[in-house]
Amino acid sequence: MIMSRYTLKFCSTGVGLVALGVLVSSGQVYGACRYTNGTIGPATVNYPSPKSLSIPADTPNGTKIHTVNGSGGGAEFTCSSGDRYGLKDALGAVAVNQIFPFADSGLGYRLYSAGGPDSIYPVLSNGTGVRVGVPYIMEIYKIGPIKKNKVAGGLFASFVGENLTAFNASLVGDLNIAAASCDIRSTNVEMGRHLVSDFKGVGSSLKAKSFNIELVGCSAGINTIKYRLDAANGSFDAGRGIAKLDAGGVPGVGIQIKRGDNPVPLGEWLSNLAAPVEGNNAYGFSAAYYQAEKKIDNTTVGRANLSLTVTVNYL
Repeated sequence: MIMSRYTLKFCSTGVGLVALGVLVSSGQVYGACRYTNGTIGPATVNYPSPKSLSIPADTPNGTKIHTVNGSGGGAEFTCSSGDRYGLKDALGAVAVNQIFPFADSGLGYRLYSAGGPDSIYPVLSNGTGVRVGVPYIMEIYKIGPIKKNKVAGGLFASFVGENLTAFNASLVGDLNIAAASCDIRSTNVEMGRHLVSDFKGVGSSLKAKSFNIELVGCSAGINTIKYRLDAANGSFDAGRGIAKLDAGGVPGVGIQIKRGDNPVPLGEWLSNLAAPVEGNNAYGFSAAYYQAEKKIDNTTVGRANLSLTVTVNYL
């Protein structure tokens, strides 16, 4: 779970094999895969790494995150009937639903070439030819909890036919994984000068002051946010959004936080804000001095400040 917090101040953040092997079984000859149609060795296929992938924490496993177009030459080969061929992960990982894991990062990949998905090793040959070539495509999936913030570049898969390699697939550059989040811009809200005599009794409030909670530099793809507001000195009525002033403030006076006409409960997680778009976002609130007790000490002057901590979780 990704979280950010700040305080508001109200005052007055593979390698091709070179040996051929022969296996005799049930009267058949295996290990006789060979390049055809002028192919003399494995093709090199390069996939440029995305600069960064931003993945919301609540993205379901199996979701396709990104597609990368690769570049490289083609290769053709043929094998004896019963020989094995297909795509292998460089670390020996096993594919699930045609998707190999990128180590233990929480991401996986599926490769395509020559217009279709690459078969996963071991496929048994029927003696016909196999061709790989453009277009080379890699699909990246979320397959589990994101455990790493980087997948190292380099060789990650090879397409093989028993004794030969048709292509080696490499990631060009590291793949950086960023949990989707925003920065929160700190805000000081000037509440102005007021007299105790401006209140009209318990439950009365003074003119509200508008302010924004600003989420800036937001990643793309955030689906949901939850937030909470916590007053440093507690509250008179948390459910109605009435916070106590900071220690030393005027006794009997608080500040009520609202969004529109509705009080904002304090000290609990709320989910009534729209998910932020990529870039900068502002959410409007208001604050007003509130008479919470019958008696107000009118001898206390200039001490009516509130520190309010805003915490945001990005899902």
